[in-house]
Amino acid sequence: MSVESSYRDLEQTTAYRASLHNHTFKDGAPTARPSVALGVYRQCGIPVVAITEHDRRIHTDRDITAGNVPWTDEHWTHDYEDGVLLRGFEASFPDDHVNVLGVDYFDVAEDPCSRTGTIVGEPGDPGYVSGMHDRGAVIILNHPAAWNDAPDHVLTDDNLRQCDGIEIYNGSRCSDADRAVATPLWDACLTRGERFWGLANSDNHRYDFTETARPTNGWNVLFLDELTPRAVLDALRSGTFYASSGLEVDEISVDDKAYTVTAAAAETIRFIGDDGAILATAAGGTASYAFSGEESYVRVECEADSRPHPASDVPVRAWLQPVFVS
Repeated sequence: MSVESSYRDLEQTTAYRASLHNHTFKDGAPTARPSVALGVYRQCGIPVVAITEHDRRIHTDRDITAGNVPWTDEHWTHDYEDGVLLRGFEASFPDDHVNVLGVDYFDVAEDPCSRTGTIVGEPGDPGYVSGMHDRGAVIILNHPAAWNDAPDHVLTDDNLRQCDGIEIYNGSRCSDADRAVATPLWDACLTRGERFWGLANSDNHRYDFTETARPTNGWNVLFLDELTPRAVLDALRSGTFYASSGLEVDEISVDDKAYTVTAAAAETIRFIGDDGAILATAAGGTASYAFSGEESYVRVECEADSRPHPASDVPVRAWLQPVFVS
């Protein structure tokens, strides 16, 4: 038996919080320029921020009209040595929204090419995701809880199957767990052999901490060798991170025998396997699961008896990446 895990070599890394799904517009009006958004998040202990405006709000000719994003290069400039501001955009597929992280919409909108060299048109067209991957992007399927009971929507789509991860928690929808949490879809995909990483994001628009959809309603904790855009993207590709709606994990250890987790604030730790089956449950902040060899994957959820926001229908949780058993 062998166990493949993205958590094998964490000793020399540093943990950084990252918010990877943010907007700068709401109801056709700007709410914060990109550099200001990074400043807000830094004050919350989140030094990695991606701005992912909807593609329909961005014009390739930079024509600034009512309701369109006015940001130019100067609005991305900042002096924070301890912060990373990632460019990206939220691509509108026919039935889905997909975050494209690490590339500028202006650089790829007109002629993103697939690996075959053909021109890729609108988001969702054949070869679109592979074309973005060729340009170094990381691709995340956003708020896909609508497909919890219909995983074939993802599993039979050649673009969506190539995504690097799934947004398993969307903080802007936390008042309705059925819309906020996509772990049933995640488990269905993992069981069918797809290797998607799980992410949690705030999907913030207003930078208003009185709203349910506030900036601190979800983030990811990345384990990085250095705080740079390249290191951030590499961690997202390799799964060297975990997702959180407010719960921190203190220690993760994986070897060929067991998956061990410590999260001091957790009241329950669950180990989950094929088809979303709960393999083991432990009370308290430390738990270990011994692999039997019957699993194809094992992932972990840590949970506390609290809510990330008074209106939230989802307990505070941390979701760890699956390890794969063969």
